[in-house]
Amino acid sequence: MSTPGTEALLDLLRYPEREVAALIAQDLDTAGIAERLFISPWTVQDHCKAIFEKTGTHTRREFRALVFFNDHLPAIVVRTPLDSGGHLEELRHPANPPPGEHSSIPPTAI
Repeated sequence: MSTPGTEALLDLLRYPEREVAALIAQDLDTAGIAERLFISPWTVQDHCKAIFEKTGTHTRREFRALVFFNDHLPAIVVRTPLDSGGHLEELRHPANPPPGEHSSIPPTAI
Protein backbone atom coordinates (compact mmCIF):
# COMPACT_ATOMS: atom_id res chain seq x y z
CA MET A 1 0.00 0.00 0.00
CA SER A 2 1.44 3.36 -0.95
CA THR A 3 1.04 6.30 1.35
CA PRO A 4 0.01 9.75 0.19
CA GLY A 5 2.54 12.55 0.50
CA THR A 6 2.59 14.69 3.60
CA GLU A 7 0.93 17.58 1.77
CA ALA A 8 -2.00 15.30 0.92
CA LEU A 9 -2.19 14.18 4.54
CA LEU A 10 -2.13 17.78 5.75
CA ASP A 11 -5.01 18.59 3.40
CA LEU A 12 -7.10 16.23 5.56
CA LEU A 13 -6.44 18.33 8.65
CA ARG A 14 -8.17 21.46 9.85
CA TYR A 15 -5.98 24.53 10.45
CA PRO A 16 -5.50 24.03 14.23
CA GLU A 17 -4.61 20.38 13.62
CA ARG A 18 -2.02 21.45 11.04
CA GLU A 19 -0.39 23.76 13.59
CA VAL A 20 -0.25 20.94 16.15
CA ALA A 21 1.03 18.48 13.51
CA ALA A 22 3.90 20.84 12.63
CA LEU A 23 4.89 21.06 16.29
CA ILE A 24 4.61 17.28 16.74
CA ALA A 25 7.01 16.94 13.80
CA GLN A 26 9.41 19.24 15.70
CA ASP A 27 9.19 16.82 18.68
CA LEU A 28 7.45 19.19 21.09
CA ASP A 29 5.52 17.57 23.93
CA THR A 30 1.93 18.40 24.89
CA ALA A 31 2.93 21.14 27.33
CA GLY A 32 5.29 22.72 24.78
CA ILE A 33 2.64 22.70 22.06
CA ALA A 34 0.02 24.14 24.42
CA GLU A 35 2.38 26.91 25.51
CA ARG A 36 3.41 27.75 21.94
CA LEU A 37 -0.19 27.90 20.65
CA PHE A 38 -1.76 29.40 23.78
CA ILE A 39 -4.25 26.53 24.13
CA SER A 40 -4.89 24.01 26.89
CA PRO A 41 -3.05 20.69 27.00
CA TRP A 42 -6.47 18.98 26.75
CA THR A 43 -7.08 20.76 23.44
CA VAL A 44 -3.66 19.62 22.21
CA GLN A 45 -4.59 16.03 23.07
CA ASP A 46 -7.90 16.38 21.20
CA HIS A 47 -6.05 17.67 18.13
CA CYS A 48 -3.53 14.80 18.41
CA LYS A 49 -6.35 12.24 18.44
CA ALA A 50 -7.86 13.83 15.32
CA ILE A 51 -4.46 13.93 13.58
CA PHE A 52 -3.77 10.27 14.35
CA GLU A 53 -7.22 9.20 13.18
CA LYS A 54 -7.00 11.15 9.93
CA THR A 55 -3.43 10.06 9.10
CA GLY A 56 -3.81 6.43 10.17
CA THR A 57 -1.16 6.74 12.86
CA HIS A 58 -1.39 5.89 16.57
CA THR A 59 1.47 7.77 18.23
CA ARG A 60 3.54 10.91 17.80
CA ARG A 61 6.55 8.78 16.90
CA GLU A 62 4.55 7.00 14.21
CA PHE A 63 3.33 10.36 12.85
CA ARG A 64 6.90 11.74 12.72
CA ALA A 65 8.02 8.56 10.92
CA LEU A 66 5.23 9.02 8.38
CA VAL A 67 6.38 12.59 7.72
CA PHE A 68 10.01 11.41 7.40
CA PHE A 69 9.19 8.60 4.98
CA ASN A 70 6.97 10.84 2.84
CA ASP A 71 9.17 13.95 2.74
CA HIS A 72 12.77 13.22 3.60
CA LEU A 73 13.47 9.66 2.54
CA PRO A 74 12.64 10.18 -1.17
CA ALA A 75 15.07 13.12 -1.27
CA ILE A 76 17.76 11.05 0.44
CA VAL A 77 17.26 8.15 -1.98
CA VAL A 78 17.80 10.41 -5.02
CA ARG A 79 20.85 11.92 -3.29
CA THR A 80 19.56 15.47 -2.98
CA PRO A 81 22.52 17.71 -2.14
CA LEU A 82 22.91 19.07 1.37
CA ASP A 83 23.33 22.76 2.15
CA SER A 84 26.15 24.09 4.31
CA GLY A 85 24.11 23.32 7.44
CA GLY A 86 23.63 19.68 6.49
CA HIS A 87 19.95 20.06 5.53
CA LEU A 88 18.42 18.78 2.30
CA GLU A 89 18.40 21.78 -0.04
CA GLU A 90 14.94 21.22 -1.52
CA LEU A 91 13.30 20.77 1.90
CA ARG A 92 14.51 24.02 3.44
CA HIS A 93 11.57 25.94 4.85
CA PRO A 94 11.34 29.59 3.69
CA ALA A 95 11.34 30.69 7.35
CA ASN A 96 14.76 29.01 7.79
CA PRO A 97 16.96 30.30 4.95
CA PRO A 98 20.59 29.23 4.63
CA PRO A 99 23.06 31.25 6.70
CA GLY A 100 23.61 34.69 5.22
CA GLU A 101 20.25 34.77 3.40
CA HIS A 102 17.14 36.52 4.60
CA SER A 103 13.70 35.03 4.62
CA SER A 104 11.06 36.46 2.30
CA ILE A 105 8.46 35.83 5.01
CA PRO A 106 7.83 38.91 7.12
CA PRO A 107 8.66 38.42 10.82
CA THR A 108 5.03 38.91 11.81
CA ALA A 109 4.03 35.86 9.71
CA ILE A 110 6.39 33.52 11.53
